[in-house]
Amino acid sequence: MKVGDLIELSEYGFKITENKSFRKKVGIVQEIKATAHFEFNYIVRWFGIPDKPLMQSDHPKRDLKLLTNEIN
Repeated sequence: MKVGDLIELSEYGFKITENKSFRKKVGIVQEIKATAHFEFNYIVRWFGIPDKPLMQSDHPKRDLKLLTNEIN
């Protein structure tokens, strides 16, 4: 994964309660924190969340995967 990639939650990330708002949403990787000391390395901007356009959140890599579904 790199900055600018379109992503969605992985199967692991989908199961996490804190990620409920991001289920079945598309995000874009905005930043990757370079140091290994951060548990949450990926800063993601999410699209399609009602009342919170372009919501930003931090995620570990295991919560995310590259977008595989086509956007219609």
